Amino acid sequence: MEVAAAAGVYEEMLRVVEACAARIRWRLRPQSKRRLLNDIMFLCTGLRPVILMDYGGTMPQLQDNLCSLLHHARQEARILNPLRVMVIKDMLYLIHVQGLAEHVSPNGRSQYQLAFVDLEKSYCKLLANTEKNETMVELLSVQDHFSAKFPVEADVEPGTAKQKSGLPERDTDVECTGISIADATSLVVDLSAFLEGTRIALPSLNGWLLGYPVTYLFRNGSGEAATQNLSKHSLHIYRIYVKSPFRC
Repeated sequence: MEVAAAAGVYEEMLRVVEACAARIRWRLRPQSKRRLLNDIMFLCTGLRPVILMDYGGTMPQLQDNLCSLLHHARQEARILNPLRVMVIKDMLYLIHVQGLAEHVSPNGRSQYQLAFVDLEKSYCKLLANTEKNETMVELLSVQDHFSAKFPVEADVEPGTAKQKSGLPERDTDVECTGISIADATSLVVDLSAFLEGTRIALPSLNGWLLGYPVTYLFRNGSGEAATQNLSKHSLHIYRIYVKSPFRC
């Protein structure tokens, strides 16, 4: 009975998201629409804390559409309240605030040990001693910054877009279809300036944020060396499929 009730909540949430996407006239291709519904499901069920929006359009229209979608959908499905739009430079993410807080917390990092490869030096050797590796130390510093910005005790007031944790809000104008500037800014967490001084390359940061089992580490300015280390060797690519009982 409880499983059926939970399934009903998620199915209703997906219907709301789909209807709101049509309401704001976000013209998504069928494949992108299906992916968006799947990604929102993954966030709300706790399967993933962060998804990368590398589909559905380009900036700034993509950000506008996401803000508008969340604004309308959260009024009908409160399960969407913890979702936010995160911006890092020209990259756009959809995040679950509490899920991300747990993911970046020291406890979360120790519980889910990920594997890292220093791509500046080798393509296949896992880091064994992180304390003596400059790139890994740099990543640990970034992780600590994220942990400070997304504390585990952060909460979202039901039915509102305000956060108790004091997460940074975008201080530039955002125009989202059908919503006010105040509503739009409360949905956006812009970390571009916050991470401006970091030396970790954005692909490496994404590997950790998105929970890749193995993350290639390299710093800004070392992209050429990293590419050469990868191009000299063959890679085996694996896919993992998750079967959901919900319609997506």
